[in-house]
Amino acid sequence: MKKLFSRSISVLLALIMVFSMASTSVSATEKTAAEVVKELDKNIPIVFIHGLGDQPIYKGISTETEEDDVDIWSFPADKIVGLVFKNLPEVIFSIAFGKYERLDVVFTDILGTIFGNVACDENGVPSPDTGLKYNKEITPTDEYGKRNDYYFAYNWRLDMHTISTQLDAFVDEVLKVTGAEEVGLVSFSMGGAVMMTYLYEYYYIAPEKRDRIHSAVFISGGMNGVECCEDPFSGHIEFTTKSLLRMVSDLLPKDGSLTVVDDLLRIVYAIKIFEPLVSFANDTLIPNLDEMAGSAVMKTIGTVPAFYALMSSERYYQAEEYLFNTPEKLETYSELLAKNRYYHDNVQANKDNIIDALLADGKNFAVISEYGHKMLPVTSDNDRMSDGMIGTYSTSFGATCADVDGVFAEDYVQAKECVCGKNHISPDRQIDASTCKYADVTWFAKNLKHKDDDKYFADLIDLVTYSEEQITVHTYSDLPQYMINLDETCLVPLTAENAGEIIPFDGKTSIISFLENLLK
Repeated sequence: MKKLFSRSISVLLALIMVFSMASTSVSATEKTAAEVVKELDKNIPIVFIHGLGDQPIYKGISTETEEDDVDIWSFPADKIVGLVFKNLPEVIFSIAFGKYERLDVVFTDILGTIFGNVACDENGVPSPDTGLKYNKEITPTDEYGKRNDYYFAYNWRLDMHTISTQLDAFVDEVLKVTGAEEVGLVSFSMGGAVMMTYLYEYYYIAPEKRDRIHSAVFISGGMNGVECCEDPFSGHIEFTTKSLLRMVSDLLPKDGSLTVVDDLLRIVYAIKIFEPLVSFANDTLIPNLDEMAGSAVMKTIGTVPAFYALMSSERYYQAEEYLFNTPEKLETYSELLAKNRYYHDNVQANKDNIIDALLADGKNFAVISEYGHKMLPVTSDNDRMSDGMIGTYSTSFGATCADVDGVFAEDYVQAKECVCGKNHISPDRQIDASTCKYADVTWFAKNLKHKDDDKYFADLIDLVTYSEEQITVHTYSDLPQYMINLDETCLVPLTAENAGEIIPFDGKTSIISFLENLLK
């Protein structure tokens, strides 16, 4: 009965939302989004919640002088490469002779060097000698909007409840300084998990504070899980020849100067020369590395609560079983686990209810999802569509996606018949938004690689935030559901013509084309 009631409420909210937007869709033909955004009354301050790592973490902040402050998060790529080469002989020896237990030292050295200083204690609390140095004063402005937002800087290692409490104090200060009565919230990446926690604690279960929130926008949010975080943490890694070679292909220059190398990679994949090695890695190496990798993780990033918030609840509890797999670990890390469970049992468990409450209260709302990039090849499904960091299915609240280098079959039809009666399949036939929980207010940006740049989204966010009525993906012809980044300056409507050719990694070339490129 409870589930039936919940579903009925969701359907009712969707119907109310669609029919209340009908007038907006009809009148939108009179002006374009570009015209309307210039006329908006931007009278509400926007608070922006950034993602993981956006602010550097410093060591040495407990002293009065800044001379000994060291950035302990921005680890140079050349040092990472140096670490790998330093440990390579030990790795080769250990694998060749089956001495997998020796790899514990290797993992601990690499992860400890990179992440050791940002680690927390067993309770998930950072060292008091580490933290942020960001201290920008909150001041009123003549006009608000996304380009003049109030940037909430936070120590992203902390648990979501602690960060949410700090965000509430920040919102209070913004309201006090500006004299405004409400704010618009915008989040990116891990900021989505932070914002969802804030909405749970200071909106969903705190009706008396709801008037302070005007709108909410999620950009490439991590509130539904981040696959390249949750899969390795829970032991769900599967290497494939295709994903590994494709990753190398993606690193090649895009000017065509190394086309012959790209062709060669595809030929290597076609003749399956690396299949035995990949099978060995999946069947023998990874299972034997589980305990060693887990040990190294728990000495470093495994103590940071924020990483566990970047998981779906299903994957989190698998990670808990995978990493905290003894009574001693459960006891030692009991406070860390309590913080993690609070987020998953309360915030993630109610995320749909939280957004339904926003919509029922008439708050403006939008989801922005990015796609067109390969996932880091450290997950259980490396063919899934993503923005290079988070799967598009997750950031969009449920879009049906083709493989990253594939398209829907010719006979594919929209998965769900939406109440709006509109088409939700992308012009490139890679995304079907009809299965998104909030299909009519979910926008997609192709060819953006996990970005939150104002030049792409500021106008859309301002239209969502300041329009008198909720806008949808059907409101403006120049702001449709699907857009594309063509020249790194802005987004334009996606069409079948500008989408570009989508070529499967295993279907582009042959030995003949390889020889042709070699002879050019």
